[in-house]
Amino acid sequence: MIRRSARRPRPRRIGTATLVVALLILVALPLVPGVLAAGSPLALIRIPVESLLVVLLLALLPWRAVRRVVAAVFGAFVVVALVFAGLDAAFEYALDIHFDATDWPQVSDGFGVVEDSIGAPAAVAILIGLAVVAVATLVGLAWAALRVDAAIRRGGRRGRLSASAVTAAWVIAALAGSQLVAGQPAAASASIDAIGSATSIASATLSAQADLPQEVADDPYARVPSDRLLTALKGKDVDGALVEAVLQEVDAGIGGNHVLGEVDIGALKGCRGLVDGLCDQR
Repeated sequence: MIRRSARRPRPRRIGTATLVVALLILVALPLVPGVLAAGSPLALIRIPVESLLVVLLLALLPWRAVRRVVAAVFGAFVVVALVFAGLDAAFEYALDIHFDATDWPQVSDGFGVVEDSIGAPAAVAILIGLAVVAVATLVGLAWAALRVDAAIRRGGRRGRLSASAVTAAWVIAALAGSQLVAGQPAAASASIDAIGSATSIASATLSAQADLPQEVADDPYARVPSDRLLTALKGKDVDGALVEAVLQEVDAGIGGNHVLGEVDIGALKGCRGLVDGLCDQR
């Protein structure tokens, strides 16, 4: 008598487990930039629109190769959002300013500080570890999107109805402004917001750089002798150490010329004259 194996349901259980893991990845990781911005894990209790959009797009594409490319682009998009959000949180914590994507030398300077604190080998190891995590995150997000798409396709009409129901819930939550947790909108776009914020800050910086030559040219104090600047401070107690520190920073900027180009030299020389005028009033 031949006994049938009792292990046949095992592949089904494995498939269900991988689907649950994929859903958790698609829900949690795109929301992490919002967690970093809000400083609260409660920002994870939301519905990420990025995952909904990629799942719906994959469901419309009949070509497997194109679906893989779309899933990879989705993973890269979320990883970039995580990098921007992480750097912004670090800059706010250390310097109380937002990260500017046009000023990557500051990131290099920050790495130098870490290197001086814990040593070069440990700092490089951390950097390599972060790079590995970023690649793993990209791969995990792409796999999760494809896994959920495969489940929807196998589910047929039921799978499509499930995806449509979640999408409808997001739209309703967005329109109603509903919150599953106080202060955290249920309809989330954390990764999109992180990249949008970084883009906005970079755009403002580039605009300011473009306007700087005209502002320097229109400076009403550019031709005023240094001994006629800051005359209101004449006879006042001025901190000489502070003035000297400012002069050193200005001279370093003039010598280095690494920020905005030649137009910076004119602005910094004007600043040098302003500080010289301050010294003359002491």
